[in-house]
Amino acid sequence: MDYSLPPPKNWQDFESICHRLWQEIWLDPNAQKNGRLGQPQHGVDIFGVPYYLGRKKSIYHGVQCKVRAYHKNLSESEIFSDSQQAKSFVPQISNLTFATTSVRDSNDQLLARTISSNENFPFEVQIWSWNDLEEEILFRPNICRQYYNQIISLDNLPQRVKLTPLSNRDHIHAFFSRPKLKSKFSRKLIGFLVPLFYELVDNSFTHGNATSLILGFEDDVLSLKDNGISFNPIDELKFNSPDRHQGVGSFIFRTFTETFRNRISFSWSRISSYNELTFDLSEIVDDFFVMPMSSVEPDIEVSLFESSSRQLAKVKASQIKLSEKEIFIVIRRINQPSAAIGFIDEVLARLGKEQTLTISMPKHEYFNDLQTWFNDERLIIKYERFLE
Repeated sequence: MDYSLPPPKNWQDFESICHRLWQEIWLDPNAQKNGRLGQPQHGVDIFGVPYYLGRKKSIYHGVQCKVRAYHKNLSESEIFSDSQQAKSFVPQISNLTFATTSVRDSNDQLLARTISSNENFPFEVQIWSWNDLEEEILFRPNICRQYYNQIISLDNLPQRVKLTPLSNRDHIHAFFSRPKLKSKFSRKLIGFLVPLFYELVDNSFTHGNATSLILGFEDDVLSLKDNGISFNPIDELKFNSPDRHQGVGSFIFRTFTETFRNRISFSWSRISSYNELTFDLSEIVDDFFVMPMSSVEPDIEVSLFESSSRQLAKVKASQIKLSEKEIFIVIRRINQPSAAIGFIDEVLARLGKEQTLTISMPKHEYFNDLQTWFNDERLIIKYERFLE
């Protein structure tokens, strides 16, 4: 990065910057700071409802702001303590982000993942270091003008975000919420692209042994560049029939490329020790929907947006009470298709032989044949019509 931003030295400025940033990331202008100085905050400084979680029933996310010296990381005790406090926040949050002015730290990220997989916490936890925050602020001109008027926003330059295996996957959504991309693509198209890139990023790290990845956008071209093993998914990816255990990523990629074959140009190249996969979207036309509306009241309603992996989705499924003979679950929003597979798989594993499970979920090309993946007579999958 050619520019760097000095982190705020006082908590008031830092909290205000985070407030503006998450208003943009969540696309929620009504996101608020929690209370005032001296009032109990229950581990949450900022709260809001991300648009992608749907608004029929408000699902809140929270942010806890921590000002620290750049090389002084958060302690294990304060992350755990604040997470405990956030359990009492009303209404209950489904995701808690620790935003800090300190440098990125793998120990903090590990603790966040540990708490996320702990069934005693009803939300997932993630850490945004100053490295992460800086990268987003620089590409958001309104925030730059308000808090760093001496710095030129990078909004007109090629969009970039660098990810590692320890990065929070919601950086992908943050990337697509940047003004440059938001003005170019509708929510409909972004709702199609985000699941694809969740799977591509996950596969690069999990199967490609990549340690670094750059997601970019320039001149209507989305690109994914990683330092993993040489692999051309366009020609080399094996498109075997997927099931609940494997093949989800390749199925998503195949479905996307076949759906947009005549509207998007795909290319791959190996330059030095890097793979680069590109998608030219200059001719794309939005023609699909992203948010479901169900006509039947469900027993259970969930969003899998914040479940950034199959394992975390399984944790969410393990917390659901399955006391009725016939269970009806509506999945309102999915970002990573693998998470949906893991969620349904875990619910089926807990289901009794005489119980039945009906899943109502977004109608999407990615999920047309999902019923056959499970081959379980207790399962019925219904697809809802999507409304924007």
